[in-house]
Amino acid sequence: MAAQVLLVSSLRRPDRWVLPAGKVEVHESTDFRAAALRETEEEAGALGTVLKELERDFEAPGSNHRTRYFLLRVERLLAPADYEEGRAGRRRRWFRADECASAVSKPSHREALEAAIAALGEEPACEEPARKTGERTDGAPSPA
Repeated sequence: MAAQVLLVSSLRRPDRWVLPAGKVEVHESTDFRAAALRETEEEAGALGTVLKELERDFEAPGSNHRTRYFLLRVERLLAPADYEEGRAGRRRRWFRADECASAVSKPSHREALEAAIAALGEEPACEEPARKTGERTDGAPSPA
């Protein structure tokens, strides 16, 4: 069976799909695995086991933070009513590995997906998605 990726809708742009990600809480200190599991549960209602840490951090252009991603085997999905962002209407969806190019718009997310697929031994089929005229590549709203 081909690898699948669970993505969530963006909070700022609900028509866009993003990888679950967030910040390390003070009590987690440098326990990035615990933070990844917590953020995935909070944002996607997904519970599971960390399989592997990707070998590098990913930095969004123009940002001052880096994101570390982990491969997670999802063992259980909570009902939307059972996790905060699900109750707030955040959507989640499974995508095939070969759909990653059209699923995400952030370059750092695309790079992380390609690295994850490579780590699984799958052949990535990610290409730059077609952009609408006037769409910005930095994720900021396009001028009207």
